[in-house]
This record gives sequence, structure tokens and C-alpha cells, in this order.
Amino acid sequence: MTVTKKKIIALLETGLSQLECRLFREKIDEAGLLLVKKAETAKAVASASGEQRLVALAVEFLAGAIPGELAAIQQLHSGQDRFRQQFASSNSDNEKNQLVLQFAAEMGASGKALRQDRKALKRWFGFDAVIERSSRRVSEKEYSLVFLLNRLGEMSAMALDSLPQESGRERILDLVAFDRTLKPLLAYTGDDRVRTGTFHCLARMMRSLSRDLIQRHIEESIITFIYRASLDTRQPVSIQNAALSLLSVLDPDSFLRAAGQRLFRPKTGDDLFIRRNTVQLLGNHTHREKEIKRFIPTISRDISPHVRQVVPGLLVQYLVEHPPGVSKEEDNPTSMDIIAWLGHIMLKDPAYQVRAAAIVDIAACGDFLTGYAATVSTLFADHFSREKTPFVLRTGLKTVHEVTHCLNTAGHTQEALSFLEKQLPLIIDLHQTSEVLSVRRWAASA
Repeated sequence: MTVTKKKIIALLETGLSQLECRLFREKIDEAGLLLVKKAETAKAVASASGEQRLVALAVEFLAGAIPGELAAIQQLHSGQDRFRQQFASSNSDNEKNQLVLQFAAEMGASGKALRQDRKALKRWFGFDAVIERSSRRVSEKEYSLVFLLNRLGEMSAMALDSLPQESGRERILDLVAFDRTLKPLLAYTGDDRVRTGTFHCLARMMRSLSRDLIQRHIEESIITFIYRASLDTRQPVSIQNAALSLLSVLDPDSFLRAAGQRLFRPKTGDDLFIRRNTVQLLGNHTHREKEIKRFIPTISRDISPHVRQVVPGLLVQYLVEHPPGVSKEEDNPTSMDIIAWLGHIMLKDPAYQVRAAAIVDIAACGDFLTGYAATVSTLFADHFSREKTPFVLRTGLKTVHEVTHCLNTAGHTQEALSFLEKQLPLIIDLHQTSEVLSVRRWAASA
């Protein structure tokens, strides 16, 4: 297989948005050139399964680059510490100037740059300037780490998904070399984006792996560390959320315990962003009926509308997986009770944004529309007869067509007809009697 730079660049851009492609353009081009050279000398790329081999080669390259970037950061930090100590103990201006130039040279300044620095000593170049230059180099290396982690997670997931055999997946994980590549970054003390990127990289990588394979490659102490990070309110919100996302993949039992801590003991401030993320992550575990049910009353009454906005999506997903009469848990709410919670949020939640979000989530789930057609019809009828907020009414009127189209497309023409017959008189009434001109116009065009 002929490996071209265009093919490598396309591979490295997999999963990136247009904005991310622009942000990472320099890094993508740089990594692409190195990968082309590496591919030219790699015999494995010319094998029959060329695409898989190319992805594996990218995994090996990205994983191998991460320790080098981390070592460069540590070297910059140690050089900065040494420079500070020497500068503090120096006695003359001439000695201090020599130390400044020496440190600039250690950071890789060319001869021309050093000559310019020497000329600038009498004007602006000195301790603060060279320290700022060192800090900027550290930031650049950290940005490189964020890029490498982002791409390593994507490339590893691609490689693992393409290899159903466990032996093939083992080889990819060996290429990643978790202990050497990612483990040192879990406790990184610099830019928060590096730790966040590490958590996301691991979560993306491990999502398709079996529980046994995860346990063989991830130590229990690492899961404990991630569990504690997910509950540490001193950490930035991004790190707490990333830790919860990773914990959801690595150890569902630990995640559900952490979710209980976050949702049943809410805090003020930015905690609402973590609770919202936790509710969304619960959607990955709706098959665990008993555990999910115990959260529903609490999250449906969360003090923050921002959190309650994502609850309807979870309820809809849960109901699709657990239809009425299927529940085996007598000591927990039945699916009909969950429908009651969904109706309460859609019709009575004090925040109009939450009521509108419930309508959108219901209309967006085809399985829910086809499995609960009568319930959906009743909910929409109650909505059109009770709702007074124009924004929410417009949301309902906009989604009527989506509901009927979904039912007709799925072959449920009778349910679609019944739905329209029940909503049409109410929409006509809105068109004729609403006090808000906009609502009458929206009803006419529904």
C-alpha cells in the first residue's frame, strides 16, 4: 500500500471538527511528515491489512512521542529551577547577564538569537524575559501533549474497534504502553488540559474493551485514584468531569457510587456542571435498572434547571429499554411512574427551558415515539392545552411534524393519524384564541 502524506493527514484528522482541524493544523502537518517517514521504513504497512497497520503505526508513533514531550517539559522545569537558584546567588550584574544568556542557550536559542539577546540586555532582556520564554516553551510542549493525547485516543479506538479478536486488541494496548505513556500524566501538575486530555484519551480507548481486558491493563490503584479525582471538589470542573467520564468506562460500580455522592449531596457554585455531566453519563448505564431508578426522583427535582434539562433524555432512554410491565424490581418505581416523572417535567417544571428540552428529547427518540405512541399523544395534548409560554409552545408546534413523520416512516401510520387527530383541534384553538400573535402564526403554520 502506498502511503502518502494526504492519506496520513486524513487519518490524523479523523474525528476532529473543522475548528479543531484549524487549531491543530500545525501539529497535524508536523506529525504527518514524521509519520510518512516512519511508514516508508515500516514493512508492516505493506501487508494485506494495510489500513489497520497504518492506524497501528499511528498509535505507535503517538504513544512514543508522549514520553519525549513530558521529558522535555521536566527538563525545562529543572533548568528553570536551576537558573533561579544560580541567579539568586549571583553577586554582579555581569554574572547575572551571563546566566541569562546561558539559560537562553540551554533552551535552544540560535547564535543569531543569542546575539540579539545580548544586545537587548541593556534594554529589556533579563530575568523576567528569559523566565517568560521558558514558560512559553513549557506551554507549547503541553499543547503538544494535548494534541498527542487527543489523537492517541482516537487512533487507539479506531484500531481496537477494527480488531474483534482479543489477541489483536492486546497488541494495540501493548503499543500504547499505558504504564510508560499515560500513567505518568494522570497526576500531572501543570496545565489542567493535560490531565483532562489523559482522562478523555483513556475513556475513548477503553470504551469498546471487555471488563477482563480493562482489568488486565488498568491497576486497581489507578481506578481508586480516578474515583478520588472525580469527587475532589478542589479540582477544576473539567478534571472532575473527565474523571467521571473515565470512571464510567473503567468501573461502572465505582462510577455509580461516585454519581450518588455528586447527585445526592449537591453543592453550590460550579457543581451544577458536574451534576449535569453525571446525569448524562447515567445514560450509559440504563441497563442497570435498579441503580438508575433510585436517582430519578432526585435528579428530576434538582435545584438547577441546567441539570434538569438533561433529565428527560435519560428518562426517555430508560423507558425505551424498560417498557411498562417488564420491571423485576418491586421495591422501586415502575416504568409508569417514570412516565409520570417525564410528564411532570414536560408540563409542570418551573423553568420553561426544561419543559422545552423535554419536548425536544421526546420527539428526537424514534424508539420512544413508536413504543409509547399513545403516551406521547397524551403528553402533547396536555402540553397544547396547558402551556402558556410562547417559547415552549413554539417548540411543541415545531416538533409535531417531526413526530408524525417519524411514526409514518416507521410504518406506524395509524398511530400517526391518531396523534394528529388528537392534536389538531388544540392547535386550531391556539390559532384562533391565543392572546399572543406569534403563537397564532406558529399554530397556523404547524
